[in-house]
Amino acid sequence: MIRSRFCACLLSCLPFVAGAQAREMQSIPATDILHCAETELERHSAGQEGLEWSPAEQVESSNVPAGRYALQAGVLQGRWPRARVGIPVHVSVDGIAVQSRVVWFSVKQWRQGWVYARSARPGDVMAPDLVRVERMDVIGADVPDPDQQAWMADHRLHRSVRAGQLVLRSDIEPIPAVSRNEEVALDVHAGAVRLLTKAVAYRDGEVDEMIDVRPEGVSGVVKARVVGKGEVQIGD
Repeated sequence: MIRSRFCACLLSCLPFVAGAQAREMQSIPATDILHCAETELERHSAGQEGLEWSPAEQVESSNVPAGRYALQAGVLQGRWPRARVGIPVHVSVDGIAVQSRVVWFSVKQWRQGWVYARSARPGDVMAPDLVRVERMDVIGADVPDPDQQAWMADHRLHRSVRAGQLVLRSDIEPIPAVSRNEEVALDVHAGAVRLLTKAVAYRDGEVDEMIDVRPEGVSGVVKARVVGKGEVQIGD
């Protein structure tokens, strides 16, 4: 009987205890948390052109114990800028750490960049009419300098591209001394005899490489050494 009365008394006190605990908590506004995280982004973005960001998900307020609270942003880790980034926010109350959370942002970087004016195939030579300049999001992309066209000289595509697609440095490669299916000048030496003719290269080749070629008027394939731009040689 005594135990029953004790339990009943304890249960009757629970609402009071819960209420006391609730009054000892406080809410940190979501705007304060967001501002703390954005301050870290701004610090890392100083001097970088065209960056903009927005929360990738809704930022909620934080419930922490009552007292004097402080917010401290953690250091941005990894490559920057990038399309998605999380900033840690550490919460302390009266100097004691009570909570850590991450605020996620979607990031864009707007600036002038090259895009393809038309679709093209691997092996197509880079040319001014293949690309155009537009203002676009280039976040995290390794792109050529929009103020220079010199990067196109003596380069070709090594993969298919579509009109409107951003031009990446990885799309292009230097044109070799001899390209596959290219008509080349063939210089044949056999003792005192020397023959100049044409041939078709069966693969790419740089100077001093041996490649397969098919001489003009011949059905078979022979080995020839690349000696210059569009030039191959058989013999010494």
